[in-house]
Amino acid sequence: MSTLEVRGLWHRYADADTPALRGASVAVADGEMVSVVGPSGSGKSTLLRVAAGLLRSTSGQVLVDGRDVADQPTERRDLTVMFQHPLLFEHLDVAGNIAFAPRLAGSGRREARRCAQRYLRLVHLEGLDSRDVASLSGGQQQRVALARALAAERGALLLDEPFSSLDRELRASMHDLLAEVRAALAPTILMVTHDLDEAALAESTVVLVDGSVHQHAPMAEVYQRPATVAVARLLGGFTEVAGTVRDGAHHSAWGRLPVAAEAAGDGAAVLLVRREALRIEPADGGTTGTGLEAHVVRRRPTGTRVVLSLMGSDDSRMEVELPIGEDVGPGTRVRVLPPDGRSSLWAVRGVTSGGNAQGISSGSHDSPYVARTPLKETRS
Repeated sequence: MSTLEVRGLWHRYADADTPALRGASVAVADGEMVSVVGPSGSGKSTLLRVAAGLLRSTSGQVLVDGRDVADQPTERRDLTVMFQHPLLFEHLDVAGNIAFAPRLAGSGRREARRCAQRYLRLVHLEGLDSRDVASLSGGQQQRVALARALAAERGALLLDEPFSSLDRELRASMHDLLAEVRAALAPTILMVTHDLDEAALAESTVVLVDGSVHQHAPMAEVYQRPATVAVARLLGGFTEVAGTVRDGAHHSAWGRLPVAAEAAGDGAAVLLVRREALRIEPADGGTTGTGLEAHVVRRRPTGTRVVLSLMGSDDSRMEVELPIGEDVGPGTRVRVLPPDGRSSLWAVRGVTSGGNAQGISSGSHDSPYVARTPLKETRS
């Protein structure tokens, strides 16, 4: 397999006022899988289509094994793409679809069919080689599409939301299959998805917001330490506390709360706290110091737990996920308490206002995976 890197990609569609990509850089090591997530319109599919050669970027590089292929057509990039819909050839049977790639590469008919049989076994479709593809289930068609992409035996595999059209059970089975394929072949994979659970299948995840890379890190780190307020909002489940970091602590209406050494430095900062980490007690519970008085606006059952939406005494809004078996009704006055202090909290630069992150640079974020070159203005 190969390494894949897109470096400093800018792209503006002809009818657009703003760029779809703003200096985006992503590197995928040989045999590694990297996922790309972001809000709708963040540039995820544009990034993948530029990498594949289906779109030409305004500027930037696409490197395969260190060689810039940005000027090369798709078929000469040593890449193959699998899309959301299988796009199978209905005039060919299952084996014919899979054999198409090696035939296109110059293999003889017999060798191409042998190759097809090998990949049919890999995706657990033995015995279906002569079947009409139109007679297959949606999950089976996606397995054929995956086998066809693998049979091309290119240096890297690009997946554009490949399992989003499947139901939950079929999607889970395709996730298991992808893990088997990776164990057997160790392909280099760049996958775009809107499913955060699916993104976590990769070694690391890129978060795109408005065409810029806000974070590139393992998904566990993204959840624990989102690089910006925008990343936290994409993940969901965070309470944002506006305030100031000073001398290693975040100061706000909640009081003085220590933050991790790697968190935002001195200045305006937003404390990000997972809703399941917050606690509540009666408003007259006697606790003083940290925390904030609030009243419950509404309750939302989510399986075995209840999520409360609250309005703070400072007019801030927050969510608290209660432990299993606990419940509180709307209108109840409570005190919301931060985590118990056994671990430092996380804060990022900026302020919150009207639901939008402000004062947060989209050009440079502290992550071992992302280039730290500040963005420049685009040129059309």
